[in-house]
Amino acid sequence: MPQLNTYVHVQDHTGENHEFGPGSEIPAWAASAITNPDVWEIPPATVLDKPDSLADEPETAKRAPRKATAKASG
Repeated sequence: MPQLNTYVHVQDHTGENHEFGPGSEIPAWAASAITNPDVWEIPPATVLDKPDSLADEPETAKRAPRKATAKASG
């Protein structure tokens, strides 16, 4: 489980600010938004490597996959 060594403020997809610090449980969406490597006591595994990484992300943030489009010939 990832652990922070300091307090951070993270903005979610709706613009709401959240504060996390040492001892906080860090949701996957927040861990992927924290870009400063110096704030981690125990860094998270790469969130994008896990297929269920959206499990604790708010439902409204999930998006349907894009449809493939045919390349126009001409």
